[in-house]
Amino acid sequence: MANGSGNSAMSNSAASGTTYLILIQVVSRALTFLANQVLLRYLSPGILGVATQLELYAITTLYFSRESIRVALQRQPAGAQESSTGRTAGNRSRSDKVKKSTSATYAEDSQAVVNLSYLAVALGGPLIYFLGLSYSRLAHLDVHSVAHFENSLKLTGLACLLELLTEPCFAVVQQRMLYRTRAHVETMAAVMKASVTCGASIWAARSGKDLGVMSFAVGQTAYALTLLCAYYLSIGSYSRRDGFSIFPLAIRYQKKTKYFMNRFSAPLLSLSINFYAQSVVKHILTQGDSMALAAFSTLEEQGLYALASNYGSLVARIIFQPIEESSRNMFGRLLATSKTESTKPESLAMAKSYLCAILRAYGIFSIMICALGPTMVPELLKVVIGSQWSSSGIHSLLSNYCYYIPLLAFNGITEAFVASTATHSELRKQAGWMGACSAGFIGAAYLFLRIGKLGASGIIWANLMNLTLRIVWSYWFIKRYFRNQKDNFKITETLPNYESVAAGVLAYAMMWRLQPDPGSGLWDIFKLIAIGGLFAVSIEKVSHRTV
Repeated sequence: MANGSGNSAMSNSAASGTTYLILIQVVSRALTFLANQVLLRYLSPGILGVATQLELYAITTLYFSRESIRVALQRQPAGAQESSTGRTAGNRSRSDKVKKSTSATYAEDSQAVVNLSYLAVALGGPLIYFLGLSYSRLAHLDVHSVAHFENSLKLTGLACLLELLTEPCFAVVQQRMLYRTRAHVETMAAVMKASVTCGASIWAARSGKDLGVMSFAVGQTAYALTLLCAYYLSIGSYSRRDGFSIFPLAIRYQKKTKYFMNRFSAPLLSLSINFYAQSVVKHILTQGDSMALAAFSTLEEQGLYALASNYGSLVARIIFQPIEESSRNMFGRLLATSKTESTKPESLAMAKSYLCAILRAYGIFSIMICALGPTMVPELLKVVIGSQWSSSGIHSLLSNYCYYIPLLAFNGITEAFVASTATHSELRKQAGWMGACSAGFIGAAYLFLRIGKLGASGIIWANLMNLTLRIVWSYWFIKRYFRNQKDNFKITETLPNYESVAAGVLAYAMMWRLQPDPGSGLWDIFKLIAIGGLFAVSIEKVSHRTV
């Protein structure tokens, strides 16, 4: 009974966490969307291309500094927290010794995640300098000719360092599932970033000044500074109440875990090192499109791809990313095991049911986006962007991107399962497979961009090949994992029904026939969207008629 209530509480917490994480992404992407609508009136594709390279520099620095540590920390238990509001008379009558032991364990767990998160700052400092120096020296002359490029690069590096300093507080938020706190803080920071970026760009345009990409760097710095202040103010009260520090202090109670230098959990440190080796390859695959474009294409093509990616991945960032993050947390807590105990059958069943439900929902979504997206999305673009962006192949880019989004979803959730359950040796095998995928991606990108001259569309097709191979490996791992647990995972449990597939094929054919001419007006676009909406509802309805 206790296990059942514990699993139910965890499920409710995961659902609540996903809701808050989706809220963060909705607000963040909505603000980014509105900011882009303003910025696109003042920026050229070339400036956006340089801004994309600066963003790649920041993402790369932050990823290599903190990602492996974040994933490892999701396997750290939250401890036996006592709720001040949920105590019964029996709980209040516990001995002082038991209470003190529980409190010490909880403080130890929190201090352990805080201490380990400071390694992200130690890693990030040198990375910020060396990656920034390399980027500055290797950047094309067209990049250096952009106004205030060097100062923007330095300011972006400072923003990365400020953001890394928030990691101790972020680690506590994740460990305790304080998703509401995270939603407040990150929403506030997103508002600040959008306001400062747009404000700087509008001021420069009206005063006749050329800021180049400085407005993006200033906005990123405002975002990082807001995160830093808000997180430390929010988590400070928890640290004072529960007896841990948000600074790296020695662990006083060391009954459960071995600690390196009395500060860093040895198991988590070892796990982080394994994840770090894998993260190098994974980042090349995740950001390989931007890297390949920077190497093989012009600034204008990079700007066009950045626009297509920003609009095309709205759903992926708003919905899929929060689901992936909360699922990784949930899988880690349900299926994490030690050398002395195995996974509980009820936890295994709950994890399998959760995974199958998400994969089935993703299947329904994939039918919708592949049937309706390639025709509808380019037409919607005509309404939301200016004339300087509505040509140059951006329509075909967005159409092709619609086939890429479903694979992003499936890859995210399957790799979340792998990250939460794989052993050290299995992670090394995954890294080897991803290394092979990385080599294949680079070869495909060169073939499509340099030889095939497909431009930014070539990167999308290379990514399709890459994600397909990664999903194949993750599926093999999941099937093997459940077989080792004396269970069976069948792909048929995750597939949509035949009626949904048939409705999707019919919708694709109809939308293709109804595609407006290049010179069509708003009324034709509205009719297309209305018919597409009806098809979407039909697909969703028949999806519930499962056998």
